[in-house]
Amino acid sequence: MRLFIFSILLLFISCSAPREQLANKDLASVKYFAKEINDLDSLNKVQPDPEQAILFTGSSSIKLWSTIKEDMAPYTVIQRGFGGSKIEDLAYYLQRIVYPHKFRAIAIFCGTNNITGNGREMSEDSIMHWVANIDRQIRHKFPGTPIFWIAVTPVPSRASVLDKVMIHNGRMAEYCAGRKNTFLINTVPAYLDQEGKAIPRYFIQDMLHQNHDGYRVWADIIKMELGRHLGT
Repeated sequence: MRLFIFSILLLFISCSAPREQLANKDLASVKYFAKEINDLDSLNKVQPDPEQAILFTGSSSIKLWSTIKEDMAPYTVIQRGFGGSKIEDLAYYLQRIVYPHKFRAIAIFCGTNNITGNGREMSEDSIMHWVANIDRQIRHKFPGTPIFWIAVTPVPSRASVLDKVMIHNGRMAEYCAGRKNTFLINTVPAYLDQEGKAIPRYFIQDMLHQNHDGYRVWADIIKMELGRHLGT
């Protein structure tokens, strides 16, 4: 009987959320980021985690945030963004990025590269599928740790998909509201002018990635929301 129960348990674990992302192993984007993830693995071996840190992960806006330590003070941070990653890439590499660390909370910015206006966007339902996958993987090891999803930022270079960005952020708000210790940080109003268009002065020349002023706006909003739920 014990052997039978153990076999059923192994079957359940093999089919559970932490392994679901393996379906992505042959994706071109997943293979593209392999070296970068290896570099993060190496970084983990030489860079100790600060006490009570906020772990930031996601796409290039996290990776390129060169002033994150100064901007997020007095919070301490672990910075683990990679490339132009999509939501399914983060799902695939989530355990290698997140599991080695000790942190007070996790902040995620991802999904923006799934809503690009290039005609090959992932459907909103599929994006939310991978959001739920990431959530389950985190909860598998960190069941009570606060998760903060940072809303997809409106950017001038992707003005044609602003409506899809707003739909996605609305879905994320509903998703987070229905889960314990899961929050959406709504940054959108700060990046729109009176006409509802993305404000160019917050972005570098590509009109996609933020400049220093943009990151300061981001940091102020993120710290405000962290403070509401975590304190200082």
